[in-house]
Amino acid sequence: ASPQAGGAMATTTICISGFPGEALPRELKNFCRFMEGFEGAHVAFSGAFPSNLFVKFSADYLASAAMDLLQGIPFDADNPQQYTLKVEHAKREMEVRPQSPLPASLAGGATMQTRGMRNQGMRPMMAQPCGMGCMGGM
Repeated sequence: ASPQAGGAMATTTICISGFPGEALPRELKNFCRFMEGFEGAHVAFSGAFPSNLFVKFSADYLASAAMDLLQGIPFDADNPQQYTLKVEHAKREMEVRPQSPLPASLAGGATMQTRGMRNQGMRPMMAQPCGMGCMGGM
Protein backbone atom coordinates (compact mmCIF):
# COMPACT_ATOMS: atom_id res chain seq x y z
CA ALA A 1 0.00 0.00 0.00
CA SER A 2 1.15 3.50 -0.67
CA PRO A 3 0.45 6.74 1.20
CA GLN A 4 -2.57 8.78 0.12
CA ALA A 5 -3.43 12.39 0.86
CA GLY A 6 -3.56 12.99 4.60
CA GLY A 7 -0.91 10.37 5.39
CA ALA A 8 -3.26 7.34 5.49
CA MET A 9 -2.20 4.22 3.63
CA ALA A 10 -4.00 3.45 0.37
CA THR A 11 -5.41 -0.06 0.23
CA THR A 12 -6.36 -2.30 -2.65
CA THR A 13 -9.85 -2.62 -1.12
CA ILE A 14 -12.46 0.07 -1.57
CA CYS A 15 -15.78 0.61 0.22
CA ILE A 16 -18.78 1.78 -1.81
CA SER A 17 -22.05 3.01 -0.29
CA GLY A 18 -25.14 4.82 -1.56
CA PHE A 19 -27.10 1.88 -2.95
CA PRO A 20 -30.89 1.61 -2.74
CA GLY A 21 -32.26 -0.87 -0.22
CA GLU A 22 -33.81 -2.98 -2.97
CA ALA A 23 -30.43 -3.57 -4.67
CA LEU A 24 -29.75 -7.30 -4.79
CA PRO A 25 -26.50 -8.66 -3.34
CA ARG A 26 -25.81 -10.40 -6.67
CA GLU A 27 -26.11 -7.07 -8.52
CA LEU A 28 -23.71 -5.42 -6.10
CA LYS A 29 -21.15 -8.26 -6.14
CA ASN A 30 -21.00 -7.98 -9.93
CA PHE A 31 -20.96 -4.15 -9.95
CA CYS A 32 -17.18 -3.80 -10.43
CA ARG A 33 -16.48 -7.18 -12.00
CA PHE A 34 -15.34 -5.77 -15.34
CA MET A 35 -13.00 -3.14 -13.91
CA GLU A 36 -9.29 -3.69 -14.41
CA GLY A 37 -7.68 -5.54 -11.52
CA PHE A 38 -10.95 -6.74 -9.94
CA GLU A 39 -10.31 -9.68 -7.60
CA GLY A 40 -13.50 -10.04 -5.56
CA ALA A 41 -16.39 -8.34 -3.80
CA HIS A 42 -18.31 -8.65 -0.53
CA VAL A 43 -21.66 -7.10 0.37
CA ALA A 44 -22.13 -5.93 3.97
CA PHE A 45 -25.64 -5.64 5.39
CA SER A 46 -27.34 -3.29 7.80
CA GLY A 47 -30.30 -5.31 8.98
CA ALA A 48 -31.95 -6.86 5.93
CA PHE A 49 -30.54 -4.33 3.44
CA PRO A 50 -27.15 -4.04 1.75
CA SER A 51 -25.21 -1.12 3.22
CA ASN A 52 -21.67 -1.31 1.79
CA LEU A 53 -19.90 -3.04 -1.03
CA PHE A 54 -16.24 -3.93 -0.47
CA VAL A 55 -14.24 -4.50 -3.65
CA LYS A 56 -10.68 -5.85 -3.80
CA PHE A 57 -8.32 -4.91 -6.64
CA SER A 58 -4.92 -6.31 -7.54
CA ALA A 59 -3.09 -2.98 -6.98
CA ASP A 60 -3.70 0.22 -5.02
CA TYR A 61 -3.56 2.39 -8.16
CA LEU A 62 -6.34 0.28 -9.72
CA ALA A 63 -8.44 0.68 -6.56
CA SER A 64 -7.84 4.45 -6.72
CA ALA A 65 -8.82 4.52 -10.41
CA ALA A 66 -12.07 2.70 -9.55
CA MET A 67 -12.71 5.23 -6.77
CA ASP A 68 -12.22 8.13 -9.18
CA LEU A 69 -14.57 6.53 -11.70
CA LEU A 70 -17.38 5.78 -9.24
CA GLN A 71 -17.21 8.67 -6.75
CA GLY A 72 -20.38 10.76 -6.85
CA ILE A 73 -22.10 9.02 -9.75
CA PRO A 74 -25.78 8.10 -9.45
CA PHE A 75 -26.46 4.38 -8.98
CA ASP A 76 -29.84 4.63 -10.69
CA ALA A 77 -29.91 6.61 -13.94
CA ASP A 78 -33.74 6.79 -13.71
CA ASN A 79 -33.50 8.47 -10.30
CA PRO A 80 -30.06 10.17 -10.25
CA GLN A 81 -30.75 12.50 -7.31
CA GLN A 82 -31.71 9.80 -4.82
CA TYR A 83 -28.80 7.32 -4.81
CA THR A 84 -25.33 8.80 -5.25
CA LEU A 85 -22.30 6.59 -4.72
CA LYS A 86 -19.73 7.40 -2.05
CA VAL A 87 -16.40 5.61 -2.41
CA GLU A 88 -13.42 5.46 -0.08
CA HIS A 89 -10.54 3.17 0.83
CA ALA A 90 -11.53 0.41 3.26
CA LYS A 91 -9.92 0.44 6.70
CA ARG A 92 -8.20 -2.86 5.94
CA GLU A 93 -7.62 -5.26 3.09
CA MET A 94 -10.25 -7.80 2.10
CA GLU A 95 -9.06 -11.38 1.79
CA VAL A 96 -10.19 -13.14 -1.39
CA ARG A 97 -10.25 -16.92 -1.43
CA PRO A 98 -10.76 -19.24 -4.41
CA GLN A 99 -14.30 -20.57 -4.62
CA SER A 100 -14.65 -24.29 -4.06
CA PRO A 101 -15.46 -26.29 -7.23
CA LEU A 102 -19.09 -26.99 -8.03
CA PRO A 103 -20.42 -30.46 -7.18
CA ALA A 104 -20.60 -32.74 -10.24
CA SER A 105 -24.42 -32.61 -10.15
CA LEU A 106 -24.32 -28.82 -10.62
CA ALA A 107 -21.32 -28.53 -12.96
CA GLY A 108 -23.45 -29.10 -16.06
CA GLY A 109 -25.55 -26.06 -15.14
CA ALA A 110 -22.55 -23.75 -14.72
CA THR A 111 -22.75 -20.45 -16.53
CA MET A 112 -20.81 -19.84 -19.73
CA GLN A 113 -18.65 -17.43 -17.80
CA THR A 114 -17.64 -20.10 -15.27
CA ARG A 115 -16.98 -22.65 -18.01
CA GLY A 116 -14.86 -20.11 -19.86
CA MET A 117 -12.86 -19.40 -16.73
CA ARG A 118 -12.21 -23.11 -16.22
CA ASN A 119 -11.15 -23.54 -19.84
CA GLN A 120 -8.61 -20.75 -19.36
CA GLY A 121 -7.24 -22.43 -16.23
CA MET A 122 -8.77 -19.76 -13.98
CA ARG A 123 -11.12 -20.28 -11.04
CA PRO A 124 -13.97 -18.00 -9.97
CA MET A 125 -13.13 -15.92 -6.91
CA MET A 126 -15.28 -15.51 -3.83
CA ALA A 127 -14.84 -12.85 -1.19
CA GLN A 128 -14.50 -13.87 2.44
CA PRO A 129 -17.09 -12.19 4.67
CA CYS A 130 -15.42 -9.56 6.78
CA GLY A 131 -16.06 -6.51 8.93
CA MET A 132 -13.64 -4.05 7.35
CA GLY A 133 -15.66 -0.86 7.55
CA CYS A 134 -15.09 2.26 5.54
CA MET A 135 -12.39 4.77 6.45
CA GLY A 136 -14.84 7.53 7.40
CA GLY A 137 -17.98 7.26 9.47
CA MET A 138 -21.26 7.03 7.66
